[in-house]
Amino acid sequence: MKYTALVLALIVGIELFIFFGKIDIPIQFETRVLSSQTENITKDSAEKEIRQALHQEEADLTSIFTKNYDLLGSQKILDIMEEELPVCHGEAHRLGEVIYDKTGDYNIAYEKCGDRCSTGCMHGIINRAFAQESRRVISGGKILDLTNLKSKISEFCSQEDPYEKSNCIHGVGHAMVFITNYNIEESIKGCGLIDDIFHEYDCVAGVFMEFNPTASHPKQLASQLHYPCDTFREFPSACYRYKAWQIISFLGGVDNAANECTTLEDKRQRWGCFHGLGTEQFEEVYNNPQAILEVCRYGEFNDKRECVAGAIERISYHHRDEDVDLQACEFLQGELKDFCKEVASYRNVTLEHSYDFYFGESI
Repeated sequence: MKYTALVLALIVGIELFIFFGKIDIPIQFETRVLSSQTENITKDSAEKEIRQALHQEEADLTSIFTKNYDLLGSQKILDIMEEELPVCHGEAHRLGEVIYDKTGDYNIAYEKCGDRCSTGCMHGIINRAFAQESRRVISGGKILDLTNLKSKISEFCSQEDPYEKSNCIHGVGHAMVFITNYNIEESIKGCGLIDDIFHEYDCVAGVFMEFNPTASHPKQLASQLHYPCDTFREFPSACYRYKAWQIISFLGGVDNAANECTTLEDKRQRWGCFHGLGTEQFEEVYNNPQAILEVCRYGEFNDKRECVAGAIERISYHHRDEDVDLQACEFLQGELKDFCKEVASYRNVTLEHSYDFYFGESI
């Protein structure tokens, strides 16, 4: 009886000891709860920072993605980007570069990006990877070894699928700008090493996109309304598709921008300018296909033609699995409607594309 009482007393004592927190089991549990709450708060803050930055033109996305990458991971950041921006292609370039830097492996980084943000993330990986591979043949903004650089392009972009190869070469164009220290002339020279003019166009488009003043290109050039399109004139549509936003902004609207395009005496530059206006307004057409009539109402037939090409190409590229581009074509008439359907059928596979108006000497 005595021993039974002692045992019962001991049990009661232990239970009271635990109840009043005199041992560390409850403390460990509380620590885990607090840690989890802190982590959630931190993730929420990181997500909020990214969402806000995506709507700020001056935001340093590379630094913000790098800062929050380990906490959120690539897929969560991509989720946020696709939620916040209908087309997050340009912004995703910076994330692709960060993913490549974090993984240090092209294949792993490529798998993480896939074709998200309309292949923008993929372009960022290609940009960073090709730039690192090519630094030995380019120094001080000058290409030192054309033969070696040409070999690297062929090796890097050896994909059999035309769409994948087009994307790869476009990414190489971005890389050219970095490795030549923003020397456009040398960058275009590097793209000229590509054997066919269709893929050369893809590469040059990457050059002009990377040189876009919304990226890290020197701000003083933003005051030159047609630069660099008026200086590097061989591929006007490739240039104006990334320049048109600035012309629209500077002149205070699309009406004034269209009038500006009509003042260009060189017809190819003029058509390229209208191509850019169509490209810049593609989201309006995507959201309302009938808007193609409003967006491309300016100028003469060839002006409208290139505007249609710009809008439809971009819709086809960013929304390959939809038929919004064909829906928009149905609102057009005659030859313009037939041309629109032809452009939509390409789905941005450049080897099949007609570039009759896109490059060449002035006429």
